[in-house]
Amino acid sequence: MHSAIKAALLSGLVFPGAGQIYLKRIIRGIGYIIVTLIPMVVVVADLTRMATHALDNLAGQGDAIDMTAISNAATHAAADASGLRINMLLLLMVVCWLVSVVDAFRLGRQRDRLARSEFKIPDQGGSPQPPPP
Repeated sequence: MHSAIKAALLSGLVFPGAGQIYLKRIIRGIGYIIVTLIPMVVVVADLTRMATHALDNLAGQGDAIDMTAISNAATHAAADASGLRINMLLLLMVVCWLVSVVDAFRLGRQRDRLARSEFKIPDQGGSPQPPPP
């Protein structure tokens, strides 16, 4: 499998930046990881805060907590202004993920081209020959 495909799959299926790290572009890979991880942490924290607040409200009302009450509380909590913030952060994560995949593929393709140019690949199945001096 070519480096370009491996790197793109790593960035797409494992985590953004994994393909760059595979290609020895450590700083670039860590950058993608951080840019994706920060919004992810903020989204999880916001959703946890919203869920805790909704459950506290349900418990404070003294009503029985059933699936319908939880569903209604979640619907009202999602309509908050923080819902837009969460959507924007999720969009940032998706865009970063896609850019990471494309970048990893591009870097891998450059690496593959460089490897092919270092050795002349014969047309008829022989072993690779180094370029003439």
